[in-house]
Amino acid sequence: MTAKDTEMYDILLECRNGSVEIFSIDFDQLWKWIGYSRKDAAKRKLLGSFVEKVDWTKTDIFMNVHGGHNKGQILLTPVAAQRFALQSGIGKSDEIANFFIKIVELFQDYRIIYNEIKPKHDIARNTHNHLLINFRGKHIVYLVYVGNVKNKIIYKFGKTENIDQRMGSHFRTFGFDILLVHAIECEDSKLELRIKRDENIKKQIRCMEIGGENRTELLEFDDKLTVDKYIKRIEQFQTELVAQSKFAFKRMDKLNDKKIQLQKAAISLETEKRRAEHEKTKQKFLELEIAKLSIQPPPYDQNLNHSLHEETLSQEDEQNETEDSAEQNEINNCSSEGEIHITIPSSGMEYEIKTRMNSRGYKIQRIAETPDGFVLKAVYSGEIHASRVFKNSAASPIKKAIENCSIYKGYRWFKILPGQDETIIQPDMPPTNKDVRQPKIGLVAKLDKHATVIKSVFPDQISAAREAQLSSKSAMSNAIKNGTPSHGHIYKMYNDCSEELRQAWLANNTLPDREVKGIRIERMKSFNGCVEEQYDSIQNVIKNFQISRTTFKNIVDKNIPCRGWYFRYKK
Repeated sequence: MTAKDTEMYDILLECRNGSVEIFSIDFDQLWKWIGYSRKDAAKRKLLGSFVEKVDWTKTDIFMNVHGGHNKGQILLTPVAAQRFALQSGIGKSDEIANFFIKIVELFQDYRIIYNEIKPKHDIARNTHNHLLINFRGKHIVYLVYVGNVKNKIIYKFGKTENIDQRMGSHFRTFGFDILLVHAIECEDSKLELRIKRDENIKKQIRCMEIGGENRTELLEFDDKLTVDKYIKRIEQFQTELVAQSKFAFKRMDKLNDKKIQLQKAAISLETEKRRAEHEKTKQKFLELEIAKLSIQPPPYDQNLNHSLHEETLSQEDEQNETEDSAEQNEINNCSSEGEIHITIPSSGMEYEIKTRMNSRGYKIQRIAETPDGFVLKAVYSGEIHASRVFKNSAASPIKKAIENCSIYKGYRWFKILPGQDETIIQPDMPPTNKDVRQPKIGLVAKLDKHATVIKSVFPDQISAAREAQLSSKSAMSNAIKNGTPSHGHIYKMYNDCSEELRQAWLANNTLPDREVKGIRIERMKSFNGCVEEQYDSIQNVIKNFQISRTTFKNIVDKNIPCRGWYFRYKK
């Protein structure tokens, strides 16, 4: 269409949609625009060819109060105005007629093109739907037809694990006419990086401003790199990456087999070495026992006062009973609520370690807050002592609870300064600060939108946010705190779920292991090197065996036993 055709189209469009009134075209403006030199000639044409009240109407602009004819205005419908212009045969009539002829020709050409394109478009739409169904929930690299952008045919490529969500984002950016052209499943981002680094594809990558934002990963194909050539190329890339992965896995398997053989040989050698040492120790023990037996005991004194002997035995029995009773009372007094007394495992070879208590600095109190006031529960020789005795506690949070006057593990914690009585609650103890935020730590449960079924359980909030593809942990924390749905699911702390929901989950599933960033420790038997137990961190070993970090470092570095057990860092 030429500039005149475009101008004519705009005029007719304004004529059709410029007003909601039925009679919206002013006759005085129309006959001048068509090219009439006088109004009476145009009016004769109107009165002779068009019907009043159907094609046109006359209205009074204002009433003449001084007599004479009232001034009126003739208004036409948009269709009547177009017919009047065509039937006039002067001025703009030829231009309007030629415009309508051109429009009819364009419509006929469009109809022919549409009949040819429609089957291809239907195939493309079916391919789009097929790819969405088959690659839902998979890690893929995709190609999307965007359409005409700034007189360029543009495609969009990228990678995703949720193609439905990604297509929704593209709909909002590029419009609803986009189509998914191709998708290929891959394990990670290596295929996308390979595409971006390919020299031939790199030349066709564009960066354009769309919707006020710069959009990258756009492709403009040409004769050198068509869509079919691009698809064949990335399928070749994926085949090469799969072959490389298989080769790497085979090599890793061989290295692992060799490593296992070396470990078995080392364990066998160490076992033989320890067995030899054990036999040598046993031989020395037998020699000592034989030497003891060779020495004759002193003769028995038949004149020993029997009554004195009985009295001595009675006194010893009373002393033993007193000591046993005191020991039992001490154990009962120490077994306060929430405290643990760990039975340290032993392999039979005891290596005694002195119990070290905090003899300097300050002591701390564990205090329960009841409706009737504060109640003293226990006194400890510092935060470390409390963390070893009180169940599931740590020294650092106890110290923060003392500083912030806050609750930790359901109790208040207070520092006893030198000179203060540790057996009473101090009168200067500040009130409880309940504004301190208590972090929610532990397993996170993902429920359906009605919160009736547990769908999945994650070790922490970070893992749950990563699975939901949230931007940060804070978004997951807010969803848990407020109880609001996120991506069609409800998230709660696992321990906050009802007992019925948890039992239903555990009937067919297991809870995930806690993600640990610390160093894992292995405990082994001293005589054969077999691993008996694993610990998530050094702190767990220190708590279970009640030793210091210095002692633990010495027994690991020097490879010496502790309470009959050997320890090592897990590789």
